[in-house]
Amino acid sequence: MFEMNEDQTKLFEALTPLQKEVSLNSISGMNNIDAYKASRGRAKNENTMGATVSELLMLSWGVKR
Repeated sequence: MFEMNEDQTKLFEALTPLQKEVSLNSISGMNNIDAYKASRGRAKNENTMGATVSELLMLSWGVKR
């Protein structure tokens, strides 16, 4: 299991349920598409899945476009 400090916990709690699941799956070692599939995302093809999960992770990590 992962241990988070107080700041990390606050940031994690601010994520959407899908962002939380994708993030946890990703840091558990899954590639982006498998992390998205395991998180029950709604995209239908792998190109869309890859783009969606990249966007979700960037937003989760606070990267602005």
